[in-house]
Amino acid sequence: PTVWDETRVLPMSHIGELAVIARRRGQDWYLGIINAGDEKMIDIPLNFIQFSKCNVTVYSDDFNAEPISLAGLNPNIPVETHKIYTTIPYKVDKQVMKNTETLNLRLAKNGGAFLKFTKK
Repeated sequence: PTVWDETRVLPMSHIGELAVIARRRGQDWYLGIINAGDEKMIDIPLNFIQFSKCNVTVYSDDFNAEPISLAGLNPNIPVETHKIYTTIPYKVDKQVMKNTETLNLRLAKNGGAFLKFTKK
């Protein structure tokens, strides 16, 4: 969606390190996560969800994917950034969870995730 009913910055966010932003449109919640650093595990309590059970779709970096070099992708990028690698493609996981549970998520180095929560 381009218009939101509610936006929250979740407590595990740290400026310059980790951004975890939850946005709601109607009953659906969307969670965007950007990791600016080393690989890490984060725990996301689902208590911000209003309904007791939800379908959760997680789009995240695929740790089993072959790293793809960004070198030569854009000739206007400074040489130093050509050493950056990314894990593309992403993977999609689906599960059903309760709003009393905590979702454990593994984030890739300089990676991120996108999650969608819909009422079950």
